[in-house]
Amino acid sequence: MSVLLMLLPAWALDAHGPPVATPTGDSPADPVTVWVPDLTRQVVIATTVEYANDPLMRQIDTGVALLIQPILDDVWLTTLSARVPITRGISVSLGLPFFFNAEGVLNDPPGEPYRGLGDVRLGLPISFGKRGGLQFGVMPEVAIPTGGSAAFVGSEGMISALGMIGQTAGAFSWGVNAGVNVQPGATVDASVDTDLDRTAQLRLGASVGWRPLGWLGVGAELWSAPSVSGSFSDAPTEGLLRAGFGLPAGFSVGVDGGTTLSGAPGSASQRLHLRLQWNQPLEPEPEILIVDAPPPPP
Repeated sequence: MSVLLMLLPAWALDAHGPPVATPTGDSPADPVTVWVPDLTRQVVIATTVEYANDPLMRQIDTGVALLIQPILDDVWLTTLSARVPITRGISVSLGLPFFFNAEGVLNDPPGEPYRGLGDVRLGLPISFGKRGGLQFGVMPEVAIPTGGSAAFVGSEGMISALGMIGQTAGAFSWGVNAGVNVQPGATVDASVDTDLDRTAQLRLGASVGWRPLGWLGVGAELWSAPSVSGSFSDAPTEGLLRAGFGLPAGFSVGVDGGTTLSGAPGSASQRLHLRLQWNQPLEPEPEILIVDAPPPPP
């Protein structure tokens, strides 16, 4: 009997899939998996409910039949995220995930879903450029190993470096991410006669958005997580469609859903997000003064 673990963890800091990016405050147009440079000084707080269906599976060849078992299935979690500006273009970000349900055949005790914290994420997004023009950014990020790595919903500590570029021009916006995640504890015992080498993964993403109305934003996103030592054909890759709706007093709600585009382990067959967000500008919007032209001379 042979065991093949169908697991190539995504660029996520939690092994189940992509973490929800700390929102930029451009509600209702914020993407959920792609970071976008942001020069505004806003406090942003959001809570996101996420569902992922069978993102991690294993195959067992008994010699008679091929058994497919879920290592991670029916994942429900909520992530509290926040971004607090230090100065223009520099912020501190926080991501605090809590799992309500994460089922799997390797859970301990058997048959009991994992419930508890995921990895707490701390980042320092830095943006520069010109408002309305091309903007760039970098973000170092760390994952504190507070999650259940044995249940495949957390790492054993991770550091990340991300580069981002984007632009908002009128009602349209786009963003591109490229970076890498590195785990000091690179090998994780899978307890199924094999080890998982999660030394380093690339962190790739792209997002496009359209805001046809001030209170409505729609968009599409793509993320992928090739292993540095692996193949792009084996990379977990997902596509998402999203919509956001602005509410009074700085609140907004967003919903998105998508599926795997590669069929690779680490990507979910279905993924859904529902987000409630609040943002508070720390500086007034620039005023536009309208001055009447003087009457022509007699």
